[in-house]
Amino acid sequence: MKIQTSSPDLAFQLFGDIPLNSLDAASPDVFPGFEFQDDAGPGLLYDADMPAFPADIIIEAYSQTSQYDRMLHCSFDHPVVAIAIDGRGFHGKYGRTWHTYPGNFYLTCFFPFQKGLARVGEASPYAAMATPYASTPSAACGGVRDPDPGACLPWYQAAPCVALAESLPPGTRIKWPNDLVTETPPRKLGGILTALTATGVCYGIGINLVKAPDPDDTNLLLPASVAPALCDPERVRVGAVLMTAVSRLALRVAQVVQDPIALLSDYRRDLAFVGRHIALRDARSARFVASGIFEGIDDAFCARIQGDPHPYANVDFVLSHVQS
Repeated sequence: MKIQTSSPDLAFQLFGDIPLNSLDAASPDVFPGFEFQDDAGPGLLYDADMPAFPADIIIEAYSQTSQYDRMLHCSFDHPVVAIAIDGRGFHGKYGRTWHTYPGNFYLTCFFPFQKGLARVGEASPYAAMATPYASTPSAACGGVRDPDPGACLPWYQAAPCVALAESLPPGTRIKWPNDLVTETPPRKLGGILTALTATGVCYGIGINLVKAPDPDDTNLLLPASVAPALCDPERVRVGAVLMTAVSRLALRVAQVVQDPIALLSDYRRDLAFVGRHIALRDARSARFVASGIFEGIDDAFCARIQGDPHPYANVDFVLSHVQS
């Protein structure tokens, strides 16, 4: 595998003593289409002996723009992950600002459609269950719009949520559809973006490891908190999370095609706030469209409310009576 960074010391801090077979000036051919943006200087390429790690790695000490947005326009033929220690221009769903702090976890992953990983519907016996969210308002999705028709299939959205819930300390749960939280007290630990490109699936992941956004951040539907310590607080914690998270994520992404029923079952196992009173609002207009007791999700990955016949997608999930 290959590691590209402009800061060898940072790579060692993240991963420990990496056996290096070579140290060369980075070539754009290694990560085609990904513009390396780092104030630390020109990129250096390591040929690292880490066979258990399922992807090549890009490390930026300070990302000038969103790694996720850049990777969406790339076409790799192998799995690639990009990690930023700090940066700007990061965002959540619908372009909502995501505040960055050094030491938190900012990861972008790309997995190509190959070697058993394919678009749901091309190679999966469960294709009939893997239906994209409706692109126009309809009764089937509670009359709520899909802001990016065809951009994300629910199965691929489930994979990183389960992988990260397994990688973080016990008590980490999933707030439908794409947030990582604690239930007691209800706090947001991070969020995940998912998109399908013409050649693969791309994920953008942000986790609060050392600092949470300010409590008056109006973009948050839950108060934010910091994930419990994952390793020695004197060291950057990102490497410990990265090694576990990406390995688990690779397995879960493959499971989308190989066994999505088990993936959905594990997502439901980690689902937070089932049985709690919630409200659902249109993610674009912020108009409330439903409220009631959260029953969980159906086989199409839509939220269900007790006594309400409509499945809901593309809505924000708001807990009632959340204490700050």
